[in-house]
Amino acid sequence: MVRLNPPDAGETRPEAGHVGGQPGHSVNGKDSRTGKNDGRESRGRDTGDRKKPPAGGGGGQQNSRAPERTFEEVRYLKQLIENKTRIRVHLINNEEVSGTIEYYDQSFIRLTREPDPNLFIFKHEIKYLYEEEE
Repeated sequence: MVRLNPPDAGETRPEAGHVGGQPGHSVNGKDSRTGKNDGRESRGRDTGDRKKPPAGGGGGQQNSRAPERTFEEVRYLKQLIENKTRIRVHLINNEEVSGTIEYYDQSFIRLTREPDPNLFIFKHEIKYLYEEEE
């Protein structure tokens, strides 16, 4: 038989979470009277009682990781184009070419060479570049 009415005033019911209706026993690692952790670890569950380290390493230190994008590459390439600076490009296959940058994109640069033909060079093929002495 299922009881739908609340218990009479004279009846006592065990509180939820008590084992056998006896206060002070723990269920799931917590004392049922105080709600505090009794020292036992719950398996596979995060109860939220443990303190987590703050994001960023903690200790009040600044994050020493460099930002993903500084836009210095864009600024430098614009400067080279505006000043028509001659550069030498060293490629990953150890080949070197020189000229002036006329155009750049996210994935390549256009190197203008006189009297040789112009080159489109993928950025991932460039080992490094430097300005030539005039």
